[in-house]
Amino acid sequence: MISATAPLSLWVTLVVTTVLAGLGRGFTGFGGALIMAPVFMTFMDPVTATITILIVNTVVGLANLREVGAETEWTIAKPLSIAGCIASPIGLWLVTSVDVDLVRRIVALIVLAASFGLALRWKFPFSIRGRIGNAVLGATSGSLFGLGGVGGPPVIIGMLAENLPARVTRATLLTYFAIVQTCTLFLMALEGGVAGEGITYGLAMIIPYYFGSALGLRLLTPERAPLFRSASIVVLVAVAAYGLLPH
Repeated sequence: MISATAPLSLWVTLVVTTVLAGLGRGFTGFGGALIMAPVFMTFMDPVTATITILIVNTVVGLANLREVGAETEWTIAKPLSIAGCIASPIGLWLVTSVDVDLVRRIVALIVLAASFGLALRWKFPFSIRGRIGNAVLGATSGSLFGLGGVGGPPVIIGMLAENLPARVTRATLLTYFAIVQTCTLFLMALEGGVAGEGITYGLAMIIPYYFGSALGLRLLTPERAPLFRSASIVVLVAVAAYGLLPH
């Protein structure tokens, strides 16, 4: 377990990892947790690592809202966020009665299949712009955030399936995640699930994560927009691969 007296090299490892995670998140709009989780769980227990990651994502996500709000497609983000927040308690309730590892693996397999579909530009049988598709994807995502923190993929896949500008897609994802992760963290706090060293490490990693995210936000220029979809699909495949590993 990490402590204030831990070697400087260990803290440097955590900070560098967090900056890189923020960088990836800032460019694509997601994936920060994927980069942080394997490293953090090497030095922390899974609960502490999860709380740490949730805190930095929530705080930095809210801080970024002012910057990404103008580019957000609010006709998608608003109903999506409402559905996600309403459904998040379902996941928090189910987490005590289902096999979270099994859920994670099922989600990972679905994400892997959908990622290949996105790469091959298949036509998906839903649209995140439509009321039903928006409600289903938002509610599914919100439930999965509460159930093991794997809520990102349904909404990411839905957004990437649309023909939207890269910066609009990224901004809409960042806005949605900021709102729903805030709801999830608030509910966890009410249940007493946010406590201990996770808070300390979460607060310590906020500035590195924000720095990396700010840099990533600036990297997605119009010239680099063609890279956005490919980078996002690569991250999705990595998310799926990580979800299939034993935890």
